Amino acid sequence: MKWEKASAIAEIVSSVAVLVTLVYLAIQTKELATQTEVNSAAIIASSRQGALNADMQLLRMQADYPEAHFSVQPADPDKLRSYLAALMMFKIRENQWLLHRDGQLDTATWKAYATGFVGLLARDPLFRATWRSSVVVLDPGFVRDVELQLPAESQPQPAKKEGAPAAP
Repeated sequence: MKWEKASAIAEIVSSVAVLVTLVYLAIQTKELATQTEVNSAAIIASSRQGALNADMQLLRMQADYPEAHFSVQPADPDKLRSYLAALMMFKIRENQWLLHRDGQLDTATWKAYATGFVGLLARDPLFRATWRSSVVVLDPGFVRDVELQLPAESQPQPAKKEGAPAAP
């Protein structure tokens, strides 16, 4: 009988050990999945930052050498530099918005960046005009988010059709 009791106890102990091992493996698997998700997000953010840096370098080169601007008509170098500086700001804010969207930038920081940016768009007609001509090269979600934050008088108005009665 002693062997039967010892065998039963050994079986219970081994079952508990297997259960503890399974729980440990489940915890480790969950931690690994979380770390993999964080690493993937960091890789995406790093890749996006690299693309932004390349864009900024190209825009700076174009601003430094306006005569090389790829336009049919020669551009006023000062106007071109102003436009490219604004476009660089738009691309930087777009990158920050993408980081926020993907959970890499907290909401408070994004709001701090966006508030000044949207305020500048709302107050400066030239900056706003540059924004409107640049939205085609920006993420549509970013554009939509910024447009929704603009005061009503700063948002784009639909074009009037010829022959249509004026709105009251």
